[in-house]
Amino acid sequence: MTKYLKSSLTLFCICAFFALLLSLVNMVTEPRIKALAEQRVLDSLSMVIPSNSRINMDKGEVTVNKDGVNSYYIVENADKSLKGYVLNLKGSGYGGEFTVLAYYSKDGKLEKSKLLDNSETSGIGKKYENDDAISLFASYDRIPTSKKDLDPSDSLIVSGASVTFQGLSSALIGGQNYINSVLKGGLK
Repeated sequence: MTKYLKSSLTLFCICAFFALLLSLVNMVTEPRIKALAEQRVLDSLSMVIPSNSRINMDKGEVTVNKDGVNSYYIVENADKSLKGYVLNLKGSGYGGEFTVLAYYSKDGKLEKSKLLDNSETSGIGKKYENDDAISLFASYDRIPTSKKDLDPSDSLIVSGASVTFQGLSSALIGGQNYINSVLKGGLK
């Protein structure tokens, strides 16, 4: 009996020690991890907005969590007039859920997008991390939803990654619909 009690107490002490150690490591690293995540968002935002504009940080990130729109940022001209919006969108591809940042002009036209967190297949769906591949969506007047909507030269980009293409298309159209129904003409 004392043998089992001693073993149990030893295991409890070991677990308590490592739990304390892990909480200390978390306490030390959490601020740095948070700062790196915020910097990654700011870097990503700077990749999708025009160089002559800025994010309105007074309003900051507006959380939505509706219809595939996680949140949005207001983009302004130098004179602080509305230029457009950056939407943080979620969608689903072959590898599961992904996050994409998309810049839309104030009239709802997709101008630029950037695929962020994703688990797409390397060399296939991952090609949309490349600016040349994902810029395909902004190069058309209407966001393409299938290969039939693309020029023959662009349809090669979709080959092998049609599920990811459709997921991105759906997310980007959802963002456009959100702007046209909720944000167009300024905040309501």
